[in-house]
Amino acid sequence: MLRTLGRQSRGWRISAERHNVFSMRRVATRGGSSTQQPSVVEIGGVKAHVATAKSIELVPRGYMTELQQGRPMPQELLGHLRWMLQKDLLKQDMFLIGPPGSSRRLLSMRFCELLNKEVEYIAISQDTTESDLKQRREIVDGAAIFTDQAPVRAAINGRVLVIDGLEKAERNVLPTLNNLLENREMMLDDGRFLMKAESYDALVDQGYTADVLEAQNLVRVHPDFRVIALGLPVPPYPGRTLDPPLRSRFQARNIRPSTPGTQLEELVAIAPTVPMPTLEKLVGIREAANAIEAMYDIGTSTGPPGPIPGFIETETHSEVLVEMIQDHAVGSDLCVLGAKGSGKSALVRLFASRMGQLVDSLLDECQAPTTALTTESLELQHQDIIREEGGHLHIGNVSYPIQTPGNLELVPQPHYFDIPKHTRCMKDMLQDVVAGQKHMLLIGNQGVGKNKLADRLLQLLQQEREYIQLHRDVSS
Repeated sequence: MLRTLGRQSRGWRISAERHNVFSMRRVATRGGSSTQQPSVVEIGGVKAHVATAKSIELVPRGYMTELQQGRPMPQELLGHLRWMLQKDLLKQDMFLIGPPGSSRRLLSMRFCELLNKEVEYIAISQDTTESDLKQRREIVDGAAIFTDQAPVRAAINGRVLVIDGLEKAERNVLPTLNNLLENREMMLDDGRFLMKAESYDALVDQGYTADVLEAQNLVRVHPDFRVIALGLPVPPYPGRTLDPPLRSRFQARNIRPSTPGTQLEELVAIAPTVPMPTLEKLVGIREAANAIEAMYDIGTSTGPPGPIPGFIETETHSEVLVEMIQDHAVGSDLCVLGAKGSGKSALVRLFASRMGQLVDSLLDECQAPTTALTTESLELQHQDIIREEGGHLHIGNVSYPIQTPGNLELVPQPHYFDIPKHTRCMKDMLQDVVAGQKHMLLIGNQGVGKNKLADRLLQLLQQEREYIQLHRDVSS
């Protein structure tokens, strides 16, 4: 039984029963056992034959958890799979477009697992070149040879090519695949030519043998070759828009995140013994976390439903604040640049305050429980306190004299919020300074606050900083 989710003034509730628009059947071969691989898959009246994989290691496994656990599949998922079945039967390539997340990639893997199709996966980035999409020259046993890449292997062997991140590619890279997508033809660097299956078969019907065609460097493109492209809508998300010739090669479908009703149905199926109020709170918390983006439509130029521009006195600051909220909604890092005295610090403080208010209001709306200060935080307030006394910096029981900078402009002024872990780390750093350590190396993942820690310690000690950023183009 599938049910839909209604909305009340207090939390979420289960309302009415929903009619199954799509259903899926897996039919085994006539006369075969029930344990063998089914030969036909039917979703909502659309039937497709299950492929026979030659390289079983390339077939995705573990994505169709509903079938493995005997649970009904959500109607949204069945609708997407039915559409993909239709496009596959029409021999059309697909473009799954939607907001950031793994839903598009997981959907493509579910589709390939359902039909037992082999997959060739390639993730596009700014460093992707033409050789990554055709052939790469490699040294094997002392000889330089051309090695087929994922698109070429997929075309020859009839696999599904999953291209993830089209919006990240440079403009001169993706046109390499235009002819392969439209005509199923491509000229390779080693002299071979990928030919459409119908054209290749026509030459065979005219009397040409496979050996003769191979001697002419003609390679047949498998008729089961398909392309599933994954990308973000640009705009509003950052990236490069697709060229119209390339965009016309695909049949696109918008893949949205699961609705609250679908999420609750899946939770009920996965954990039937968990009380319904607990599951409703889980769904509510997830929706609250995603509501910041929903409260401001990043695809429009209008502001969010609240007097945010009223917090800033000038029109310029209002526009900058709206852009900061727009970038934050898509998970981008923020960097505010401006002349001295232009109000950068006030703008950042206002942005942090406003986002904190949004989070607090959303947590209150979903009735999320609040927690008291931990023992660790209480101990920190009494022990590792940052203070200045008598020209010395004190962090806990460690102290060091504060310097007099020769150039005050070189002393960093970071926007910093003290948290227990960072305070303990700064205490250890100050201990190294007291011990006479002249050099220090901070190691950590991206975004954990290494630069902030260094800048904050230099600010407290009033020491000047010279900053250099290293990358692969830096020379001696």
